[in-house]
Amino acid sequence: MEFHKRTGLPLVTLKTAMSLDGKSARSTGDSKWVTNESSREDVHFMRHYNDTIMVGIGTVLKHRPKLTTRLPHGDGKD
Repeated sequence: MEFHKRTGLPLVTLKTAMSLDGKSARSTGDSKWVTNESSREDVHFMRHYNDTIMVGIGTVLKHRPKLTTRLPHGDGKD
């Protein structure tokens, strides 16, 4: 929030991951984890502290993501 107050601009956080060959899914469209548990936990903290989450339409249609925060000890928000 301090960044926005100071600059008048939104603070944007981007999380992306890809395999060594530059892919995020197999050629069949099946996805496979390309991050580790620690990275996935970081994403839940990002979801908790950011106001908006944006995903691509392909992700929404294929995976129907919950986009909720699942923090340790049951902390978080839906």
